[in-house]
Amino acid sequence: MASELHVDAIKHSGGTSAMTINSSGSVNIAGNVLQTVFAETSSQVDVNSSTYVDTNITATITPKFSTSKILILTNMTIDSASSNNLQAKLLRGSTQIKLEQFWGYFQTSSANTHFKVTRESHMHIDSPSTTSSTTYKWQIRLLSGTQTNYVNWDDSNGDTDSQIVLMEIGQ
Repeated sequence: MASELHVDAIKHSGGTSAMTINSSGSVNIAGNVLQTVFAETSSQVDVNSSTYVDTNITATITPKFSTSKILILTNMTIDSASSNNLQAKLLRGSTQIKLEQFWGYFQTSSANTHFKVTRESHMHIDSPSTTSSTTYKWQIRLLSGTQTNYVNWDDSNGDTDSQIVLMEIGQ
């Protein structure tokens, strides 16, 4: 016959909580990764106006604990025209939680527009204070310049893609 022990928390003899267990049976140990969500996109997005557009770099997580932090790691592939400047914002739902600006990477003396592909990596830690489904996404716009820029420019080789990773960290 197997034995069962029913508890809500295991505490150190000094009274501090070492781990908690929610009503669904999920275990929370401070500092541990509780779950990970990964998403990848290669859909091309044209960036040619001062209005924000979705980058398709998006992922949704449902935190197990309202006290958890969400670590957001992204890798955004941008094909920027010379002397153009872009601005991107990270959203939790519709709330902006981070703003990034990508200044002109290079200048050219030629009358022709030149493009440079870069992979922009970002890290951010968020405290959503919820156990509801939560979506994180990037939007981008043209800050200055006139040429069309691209997120995940379609070069027919499949090597221009972007990723987002969401990691729930127990507290």
